[in-house]
Amino acid sequence: MARQPSTEKERLWRQLLAEQADSGLTIKAFCQERGLQQYTFQFWKRRIRLLDNGRDDKKLDAVSFVPVTVIPSKTIANSTPTIRIALPGSIVVEIFAERGQ
Repeated sequence: MARQPSTEKERLWRQLLAEQADSGLTIKAFCQERGLQQYTFQFWKRRIRLLDNGRDDKKLDAVSFVPVTVIPSKTIANSTPTIRIALPGSIVVEIFAERGQ
């Protein structure tokens, strides 16, 4: 079971997150000004967002897939793909921009 953050520490980070949001400073500038590690700030920002959404850290480990429908189309001769995605197992997905009619 994941450790729960102490209430005091969580309260402190909620305060810091609110101060950064109200400051108008970037996270980087805010952290530099306060002597905070940017990584720690981002960790707590994410952690508190998850706590507020009632989510458990373990749920982040799950992988979600979106169904994709492949619609066969005419091959576009002598054209370069707009997007080319190389996946493990020598799978390549190429997406071509639709040309004007």
